[in-house]
Amino acid sequence: MRIVSDEAFRLDASLAVNVMVLALRLLAHPEDNLTRAALVKAYRNDVLQEGAPLPHLLVTTRDEVVGKTERPGRPSDEEIRKRLEESLPDRYVREADQLRNLPLLDLVDTLHALFQLDQLKNQSAYVCLFYDKLNDYLRDRPADIDDFLTEWDNTISQKTIQSDEVEGVRIMTIHKSKGLEFDNVIIPFCDWQLEKGNTLWCEKGKREKPFDELPITPVDFSRNNLVGTVYEDDYREEHFQNAAEEALELVYGTLEGEDIVGKGDKTASDNPFESPSETQEIRIETHKTPIGFRQSNKSEEFVRGEETDAPTSYIKMGTILHQLFSSIRTEEDIEPHISQLVSDGIITDDRLIAQLRKQVEASLANPTVAEWFRPGWKLYNECSILQYNPADGTTIEQRPDRVMSDDEKTIVVDYKFAKPRPEHATQVKSYIELLRKIGHKNVSGFLWYVLRNEVVAVEV
Repeated sequence: MRIVSDEAFRLDASLAVNVMVLALRLLAHPEDNLTRAALVKAYRNDVLQEGAPLPHLLVTTRDEVVGKTERPGRPSDEEIRKRLEESLPDRYVREADQLRNLPLLDLVDTLHALFQLDQLKNQSAYVCLFYDKLNDYLRDRPADIDDFLTEWDNTISQKTIQSDEVEGVRIMTIHKSKGLEFDNVIIPFCDWQLEKGNTLWCEKGKREKPFDELPITPVDFSRNNLVGTVYEDDYREEHFQNAAEEALELVYGTLEGEDIVGKGDKTASDNPFESPSETQEIRIETHKTPIGFRQSNKSEEFVRGEETDAPTSYIKMGTILHQLFSSIRTEEDIEPHISQLVSDGIITDDRLIAQLRKQVEASLANPTVAEWFRPGWKLYNECSILQYNPADGTTIEQRPDRVMSDDEKTIVVDYKFAKPRPEHATQVKSYIELLRKIGHKNVSGFLWYVLRNEVVAVEV
């Protein structure tokens, strides 16, 4: 019968995990032919089950040196390396440099797929625990292959999985066996001392003189000391009532959590927590996941900026001003928002900050612009206006930069940072018409060319 200890459930007892660790070790030390040979043996013989002999890769035969100057025997290290690499996955050898640059978790995923470890049976629990320990390691430590391998050698390799699927007898300590609900428990060599020595207090009874004169007598509770004496009956009574009870408690402690009477019917209960557990095999596979980047409209507008022929600094200034004026309500909000732009790292150049403040001050010196940023307006900053087109059933979204309204009038403003173009006015006219359709009265529109400090009224 097969005997299995907890050592069989350690991570370093797993073929799949050992292959991944060897592949990591070889990537970190490509000159190590001993590791390369161990990886070839594990991959070709154990994973692929080819049973190919390894010595022929390490020794040059007479047939191989016909017509050559080298002698039969051990080939050079470089020759051994080439021969061994022929037995490893092609991509692992060809893209070794690219693999070393992968994040450690992605690298392990790739190695799991390259060495076809998903086809191995009864390895999923080991691989899952290995991933868990790798994630724990990466949470607090750098993603360096050598550092991880050091941690593997010191601690991670000794971690064990929890498994009830054992073909044979599982050996463990009494402490570890508690609560595991084994159907059968064997306690070999159960010959330890079950009855410990103690003091037995014997009351006065019908005894020989002079022992009957003492009201109570302390004696050493021991079979050798009491059997055959006047206290033998006291010993036997204490032995069966007390010592046997302690022995049963000790054995029960060993079998705690087990079904001592019998296996019983574990499926009789409707309680889902009492139903028998079933081991499920988990198949671990690695799939390539294309990662796409979708940029938000705000981010795209900020990065792209307005189309203009001005230098880059001019474009950046326009982009920052557009973001600033689109987010403030009154003049008092300007300085806190500039500080927020600095805090967010959007502007870091002191000269650009000074230029921004100067541009804002010049803009607000215009009485028309200053009127837009006074308190009291009901404000809509970059709010969408939806228009339904009954012809084709589509919805058109338009978003003016700033719409201000009070009891008397409504003003719509669009900020521009490029040169004036005819389509700019057309855009504002559409805003005015839409606002009138949804009930706004006395609507006026303006184009504000911020960097030129020019305000253009738009008539419909």
